[in-house]
Amino acid sequence: MSNVTLMGMENGIARQVCYGDFVTKGCAAPATVSAVGATTLTVAQLASGAIIRTGQSAGATDTLPTAVQIATALINNGGSLPDVGDAFEVTYANDGGFTITFAMGTGITAVYNNTVATKVTRRLLFVCTAVGTNTFASGVWTNTGATFDFYTL
Repeated sequence: MSNVTLMGMENGIARQVCYGDFVTKGCAAPATVSAVGATTLTVAQLASGAIIRTGQSAGATDTLPTAVQIATALINNGGSLPDVGDAFEVTYANDGGFTITFAMGTGITAVYNNTVATKVTRRLLFVCTAVGTNTFASGVWTNTGATFDFYTL
């Protein structure tokens, strides 16, 4: 198996891509999510590039943001318009005592595995499968119709 280094462009200069880089510039501190039961993850938590999940008192379901929310964040937070095949990863550490199951936000399709067992860290991979329509108005991009495939690796 060979190593692959993802490279991106910033101001015309190539550099190595960090986790969450499509949503934020640079690498942010991990997001900590402490919830007893089910919770909905935010785009900001995904943008951190790493999520540490704690606090569940039984198996729980974490719902992902919608594909449109993700695509809009990619555009508005220093990223670019996503193309089909563009991907980003988020490290997800289940530091709680029970399995987490992911529910898909609208426009996201689970392709491979959607659970993280207790005390296990996985990579969450999001791959753009449809760009949708992007509109720019009043200094803000909006997206309709974007879709992503979701893999838990």
